[in-house]
Amino acid sequence: MADAERKKHVRFAGPAEAAEGPRTAPRPPRLLAAPAAEVAVVGGGWRRGGGGAGAALRWCISGALCAAFLGLGMSIAVLGPTFPNLAANVHKNISDIYYIFVGRSLGYLGGSVVGGVLFDCVNAHLLLGLSMLGTTIGLFAIPWCKKSMLLTVLMSVIGGSMGILDTGNATQKKPLCCNWSRR
Repeated sequence: MADAERKKHVRFAGPAEAAEGPRTAPRPPRLLAAPAAEVAVVGGGWRRGGGGAGAALRWCISGALCAAFLGLGMSIAVLGPTFPNLAANVHKNISDIYYIFVGRSLGYLGGSVVGGVLFDCVNAHLLLGLSMLGTTIGLFAIPWCKKSMLLTVLMSVIGGSMGILDTGNATQKKPLCCNWSRR
């Protein structure tokens, strides 16, 4: 009961006292005992100039990965605005070539499944590069497709390579874009 009746007293320092500092001298920090073994620092990080070629490689990989996922987003989005032109290119009505969406989606599904298996067996960066190359070649070849079935097959191939690319980033233990960590 005696403790419950005690009140804390807090004194606020005025401006003059705050500039002077505390009334009691602070205790010096305790020093810890030195470790038994010596620690030697070897080399420097990439910020100190010790990384050289390794830092340049990480920058190149990061730039390529950013470009790959920018390309993935653009290749997914390109079908909508170009749909009337694609219909005119294959000499069909817009309502008659709806199946190119189905072909791309089935290719995406198949690419995701195949990509999940391939990323366990093949170098991830190599597979990402090949899938981006497949997407690029497919998007480049679209204007020369004059048959609707050929356009559907090509859209399926593009969808497959996009599925591989998307699965590659999503299923890795360490995200592929995080190549800056210390190893």
